[in-house]
Order: sequence, then C-alpha cells, then structure tokens
Amino acid sequence: MYDFRFGSIDEIRESPEEFVLFVKHLLPRWLNGITDEQCLAIFRCAASVSQSKGVLIETGCGASTVPLVVHAALTGDKAFSWDISGHKGSQLRLVLTEAVGLALGVDINEVWHFVAADSCDPLVGIKVLGELGQNVKMGFFDSQHTLNQLVAEVNSTLAVANDSLVVALDDAYYRSISQNYGYRNLQRVKLGLAPIEEPKENLGDEFRDVIGSLLEVSFTTVRELTEMYRADPNDVHLRYFSSDRKVFGKIGMENPERLSDRFTAWSCSGKNSRS
Repeated sequence: MYDFRFGSIDEIRESPEEFVLFVKHLLPRWLNGITDEQCLAIFRCAASVSQSKGVLIETGCGASTVPLVVHAALTGDKAFSWDISGHKGSQLRLVLTEAVGLALGVDINEVWHFVAADSCDPLVGIKVLGELGQNVKMGFFDSQHTLNQLVAEVNSTLAVANDSLVVALDDAYYRSISQNYGYRNLQRVKLGLAPIEEPKENLGDEFRDVIGSLLEVSFTTVRELTEMYRADPNDVHLRYFSSDRKVFGKIGMENPERLSDRFTAWSCSGKNSRS
C-alpha cells in the first residue's frame, strides 16, 4: 500500500528533506496532524545533533515520526516514540517499513521503537531508557498538550539526557494546565454538544516560556533554534486540510494567527548536576 519509490538511496541522501515530505504525504489524515514546515523543522533539529551519541525521542506519534525515523535510518541512530494508541504505532510501522525501510534497505524494527504507553509511565515511560543504557540527545513533545504532562515529560527526559540536548515543542503557545479543552471540545462537537469555555484556572503561562525557563535552570547554555522553523501560511498541509482546520480554529484547538509560534526548539549544553 505504501511501497512507493522516491528514487535511489543516493538520491534520498542528496535530498533528505524532500524525501521526508514524500513519505509524510503518504500518511492518512488521522496520522498527519502537523504542517510540512513543522515536519522539516523536526528533521533539521535531529540533523543538528546527528554527530553526538544518544537517541531521538517523541511523545505522541504521527507525521512527526517520519523525520525522526528517516534521520535515524540515514545515520544509524535510533528513535523511540511513546503514544497510548497502539493502532497508530502499528499503522506507522507499516508506512515506515514500506516507504522508508524498503527504500533505504534498513529494518525499521531496528531503527524505531514504539511504546504503546503514557510517556510518563513509571515502568515503561521515558525514564526506562536509563535501563536500556540509552541517553536522549533530542526530544519532540506533542502528546496531551497540557502543561502538567509536558513538564513531566521534559523532566523525565532530563533524567536520561545527554550533556547536549535539543528540545522541540508543538503548539508552543498553548497555555492549558491540566485539561486540553480544545481537544475535548472537538469531541463534544462530534457528539452534538456545545463547546465549553476554558476556565481561567486552567490557563497558565505559554508552554514555550515554562519549558524555556526549565531548560535554563537545567543547562548552562540554552539557545533558541529560531532558524529551524519557517512558518508558511501557504503550507501544503494547511491548504489541503483547510476545511477541518477552520473547525479547529473555531473550537480553540489552534490559532491561525499564531502560526509562527506553533513550533519552538532549543539547543542546550552543559547539563547541571542537579537536573
């Protein structure tokens, strides 16, 4: 089903970003939730740490998995994904095996490890990487879209992080603390119910501000990677899925006026011992 060909291995190595989008565009809508530019930004973040030891991780899987796995397949790195939906993991494995593994002559099961569990699970969450003898060199965080979950994920990552680490966020301007009202209102609309206004007590500082401050405490040097992401209002993804994106905007799942703030990443070095 997904056994399409981009070109030779040499052609893929010459144009890896084009190949990433080629594979992303094969995904069905329910696995394809981020823009093409965000997808490329994740690949660039992975490439920026390609020479250091460690693994690439993400919380929440989908289109974001493609750039991590393509990078890992090209460089010999390994990628880990946490998502509570085992079905998403199985569907992605099919796409990645046929579209990436066959094209590059690699075993996706050796490159990518999917964990069908909460990323903060005490037994099989991110911290389990310590038991596996692995350290994290890059993390992309895109799971529940609540500040409580995000802080817990980043803290779990810091416990097994390299001295150098790249951290990237989706929807970095979100402010929900314990409940993602945008997503829940989408489900209410599908049930024929009216959306509920998000209470003020569930709104905190923006994710980017909270995580940026956390990283500055945990590392001696933190630099925002503004060059990785280029917001494009004419992004193919936004145009192709423009109808449902309008619904997302109406119920508060995204703010089209803050496209430039959807993705934020930092390069961190000099891990403090207390972190």
